[in-house]
Order: sequence, then C-alpha cells, then structure tokens
Amino acid sequence: MKKYGMATVVAGLISFGAAAQSNNVISANNYLKNGELEKALEKIEMAKEHEKTSDKGKTWLYRGQIMMSIAKSEEENYQMLVEDPLFEASKSFKKAIEIGDRRVDEREVKQLYQVAGIEMFKSALDHYNASEFPQASTNFERSAEIKEYFEIIDTSAYFNAGLAAEYGGDTARALTFYKKVAEWGYLEGELYGNMAQLLLQQGKDEEAMTVLAEGRRLYPTDQNIIATLINIYLKEGKSEEALEMINEALKADDVNAQLLFAKGTLLDELGKPEESMKVYKKAVAVDPDNYESYYNLGAIFVNQASDIQSKMNELDFKQQDKYEKLKKERNELFKKALEPLEKAHKLNEEDITTVQTLAQIYGQLEMREKYKAMSEKLSTLRGK
Repeated sequence: MKKYGMATVVAGLISFGAAAQSNNVISANNYLKNGELEKALEKIEMAKEHEKTSDKGKTWLYRGQIMMSIAKSEEENYQMLVEDPLFEASKSFKKAIEIGDRRVDEREVKQLYQVAGIEMFKSALDHYNASEFPQASTNFERSAEIKEYFEIIDTSAYFNAGLAAEYGGDTARALTFYKKVAEWGYLEGELYGNMAQLLLQQGKDEEAMTVLAEGRRLYPTDQNIIATLINIYLKEGKSEEALEMINEALKADDVNAQLLFAKGTLLDELGKPEESMKVYKKAVAVDPDNYESYYNLGAIFVNQASDIQSKMNELDFKQQDKYEKLKKERNELFKKALEPLEKAHKLNEEDITTVQTLAQIYGQLEMREKYKAMSEKLSTLRGK
C-alpha cells in the first residue's frame, strides 16, 4: 500500500484551506445575487479576514457591493447588520482599486466607488434635513473625499460639511472646512463673513477682524463682510467706523431700509440730527412699514422740544414773554413729531413707549380728546 508522508498531508490541508476561503468569496457573491444579504455578509467577512483572500480584488469588490445592497435595503433586519454600510462600501471599493487585481475590472470598481460617493452625498442631505448634523457633516466630507480621489474638488460638499458642523455646534470643525473652501474662492466674500461670525462666537475677536481684513482686501464690496464689520463696530461703540461701513454698504444698496435706519441712528448719536432726519425720511419712503424709522424721526423732534422745555423751566415768572415764545417753538416741534409718531403707533399699537409719548404730546398741545383716548390706552397696556 502506498504511504503518504506528513508533508503531503499538511500541503493538502493548506490547499483545502485556501480553496475554502476562495469558496467563501464565491459563495458571498452568489448569496448577494440571490438577495440573501446576511449570508453574503457572513461569507465575505470571513474571506476578508483570511490571509489567502484578504488581498484579493474580488473580495473587496464583492464586499463593497454587499455593503451597498445593505445600505439600500428597506428591510429592517438587513439595516441592522452593519452600523454604516455605505461607508464600508466606499472603503471596500477603494481598497479593491488600490489592490489592482488583474482579475477585477478596474473601470467597474471605479464607477462603483463614484456611485458610493453620490449615495454618500444623498445620505448627507437626508441627515441634514433630519437635523442630524454631525452625521451629515461627516458624509458630506466623505463624499467630497471620494471626488477628490478622482481629482475633482467638490467645494459645495466641503462647504456643506462646514455648514452642517456649524449647525451641529462644532465650530472648530466648521471653521476648518470654511477655511479650506475659502482658499478655493468658494462663495467669495460671504464665506469670510461666516468665518468671522463663528470666531466672534468663540470670543476670538482679533482673529475675526483679521479674517474680515483679508476678506475686505480680496472682496472690498462684499455685503456680508461689510455687514459683519458694521455689527462689530456697533457692538464696540465705534460709531464713526460703523457709519463708514454703512456708507460702503449703501453704495451697493441705497434703498435698504435697515441700513438707512442704522445710518440715521448713528448720525443722531453723533450729534447730527438734521442729517439723521433726512435719512429716516428716506428709510420710510423706501419702506412705509418701517416702524423704527418713524419712531426715531418723531423722537428727534420730541428731544428738541424737551431741550426747549428745559430752557422754559429755567425762566422766572418775570420772563413771561420769553416763556411764551419758547412754548410756541416747543409746540411746533411737538406738532412735527406727531405725524411720524402716529404712523409708528399705527404700525405697532402695543408699544407702550410710543403710546406714552403721544399721550404727553397730546397733553402739551391741549388735544383733550386724543389725550384722553391715549391715556386710557396707556393704562390698559400697563395693566396687561
């Protein structure tokens, strides 16, 4: 009888083991074709871990296809098999490409890898719309990285990764992506304004100003940058600088009622009431519903009347003629205040300050019926 040596037996076992792993790859593909994803996953995971099949292109091609099928499946039992099947699919296709197995069609795998990127972007949108911002940011980034593998820079995907991170409260991550796409000129000046806002939220005012300065250098007329600078200057009480920025903004949008209101307010603060009134009048001409501009316009007249009232209070009883003259001037100013204040009241009837101011003016002008009605309204509002 022929005898076999130990070496022959061992060689046979090794050959059998390799064949078994190869069969796992084939079985995984067959299960995939039959829609038996759980069994397909079990076989391909065994194959990817074994040294004889872990470096084979087909192992990773089939694994990617299985993962994609799991990702797209609507059956809950399949959805629970893998935590992030879409990401696993993309990693598998990439590895299949990198292995460079001649028995695998490289063009097919690259197409599948690109499809995974498209699906990743769709998934990111779904997470974003569901307010699942951390996962949305991650998938936008992964989608962009897949395109970058094919030497395509997807600035919108990187920007969306930053935006989702910002909405998710991850400011540092958002800034990383914003800076990245800013270098590529994406969104131009708007992005510098966004970055500055995030830095301000972190208390990094100096860094925010540096970003804005760079943005202004590159995009001197960008409204987002200018608006951010205006808000910073207003916050810091730098009226002259804020006014300069507002004038810059108005060059591009001279019918912006909010900008006009802000300019009017600053001019008034800088002791230029006449200029301020002209701007407020333009603001309400542009926007007849601009309550704030109507109120501030009326307030200028009221403040001027109050200054005259102070002078009246300083006179003694022997200066009656001068008193009457000043009273007439005061009342003329109150009359001028009525029109804008009454329009402001019509736009916002619940504002106590407007009601109180109108009641005082009606009283001073001896408009008894209106004074009575406005006083009653003031009592009602105070009682709420």
